[in-house]
Amino acid sequence: MAELRTSPIKFNLEPLTVEEIDSWKVVKEYKNQNQGPLLIDLSHRPSWDFQNKDVSFNKPEFSIPADMNGITRQGNLFVSRMNQTQVQLWSFDGKTPPLESLYPFCTDITDGQAVMALMGNNLDLVFESMLPLEMFKPGETCMQLFQAPLFHIPCQILVLDRSEKMKVVIISCPRGYGKDMAKAILKSAIPHGLTPGGENAFERWLNSAG
Repeated sequence: MAELRTSPIKFNLEPLTVEEIDSWKVVKEYKNQNQGPLLIDLSHRPSWDFQNKDVSFNKPEFSIPADMNGITRQGNLFVSRMNQTQVQLWSFDGKTPPLESLYPFCTDITDGQAVMALMGNNLDLVFESMLPLEMFKPGETCMQLFQAPLFHIPCQILVLDRSEKMKVVIISCPRGYGKDMAKAILKSAIPHGLTPGGENAFERWLNSAG
């Protein structure tokens, strides 16, 4: 039997539905869960670091953004362009394509990260209280990566949806900071009603925005 893997993020809420996924115990929904805005633990979702002297090419499995801090989506595989030689790949539906066997410069980094999704129609207000960045410019429609410190911790911040009905942002930081990062985000966003949520809410958005 495979040893259970543990998330760096813990919420003090009682789960309603839990599933074991690739040896992770994943909360799908919490009891008395609010409708939003929500902070959702996605640390179990697979991700890879992809480094090469030339990453400006496309493969059948994914396409790499042409611009720095760009994001592309192919199915439910997302790619964020960090610099000239490095991208990160995110499998937000949990499927694991054989990237490491196809590309020797691709490394699975799932266990080294804490990954959270923030979802809600008022995330612009939530982030105004945490970051001196204008992440939701009027008229902007594309997905975008921000590489910036959040609470003094270097993070990748992926804006995946900017719509009025539902904004979606991913925050990734080193695993050791995950627990404190989640606490700090929830504390900062108390005035805006941000609460923990289960993975089902993110999956509904992922399937509807596909």
